[in-house]
Amino acid sequence: ARITYFTPRFAGFQLGASYARDPRQDSNAQVNQNIPGQIKDIFDIGANYVNSFGGFDVAVSGRWGMASRNGGDDPEIWGAGVNLGYAGFTIGGSFAEQNATINDDGRSFDAGISYETGPWGFSFTYFDGENVDDENDLLGADEKLQQYLLGASSALATGVKLSAFGAYVDFDEDIGDGAGGGLNPGGDDVDGWIIGTGIKVNF
Repeated sequence: ARITYFTPRFAGFQLGASYARDPRQDSNAQVNQNIPGQIKDIFDIGANYVNSFGGFDVAVSGRWGMASRNGGDDPEIWGAGVNLGYAGFTIGGSFAEQNATINDDGRSFDAGISYETGPWGFSFTYFDGENVDDENDLLGADEKLQQYLLGASSALATGVKLSAFGAYVDFDEDIGDGAGGGLNPGGDDVDGWIIGTGIKVNF
């Protein structure tokens, strides 16, 4: 279970904080916090600022979190993002990094631009992520993901929006671990295209 609190927004600013006893989710099983390596006492704090100045929109956010590990380094995560909008255009990006999580250490960032005019919306986003290869972390191996995504949407009626997207995804591993691949460099590298559509209905 997690306890979260957000302050009222004042002059565009809002703060938030949360606490969880342990990382267990969707389970009533009790966690023995004395086990070596067990994570406990997970704290997160965050802040955001949202405001408009004439036709110029600003949204900024940041987050920092940490936990206690029994008999090891304490995990830590932080991230920040910003969106700037004007005359139908919005540009933005974010960055996040996670450390001391044994086999989940990594970082990621994204950047994008969107434009809305009338019922139409268009966007382009780039994502780049790098993480410890949890299957080969003892060998110092990493895995990387890059994604280029182009999207479009159209408001068909009040509360009804149709959207479509196309993405190119490129995944690379320092050391392959797939079936029959053994520890071959690049053995699990994969890339390809993804195309999809969707409809959103609000009541």
